[in-house]
Amino acid sequence: MNYLPSAYRCIAIWGRNMGSFPCYTANEQYRAAVQHAPLTAIYERQGVWVTLEDVENEPLRNEIIGKLAVYAATQT
Repeated sequence: MNYLPSAYRCIAIWGRNMGSFPCYTANEQYRAAVQHAPLTAIYERQGVWVTLEDVENEPLRNEIIGKLAVYAATQT
């Protein structure tokens, strides 16, 4: 399925948490869209997109999920 780069919210959240420049994050979202990465992609490592489901640190995963929920709530 094809998604717009802005649909990759997990990449945006991860980038903000890591202190990435917005232009870097936007480029990662674009790459994810072009490569048809899963919507829950966070970053790419050695040609494989790591997803939210791959995050083993439960508090960190829950923080990202919470931020996704806040974003979704503001879009309605």
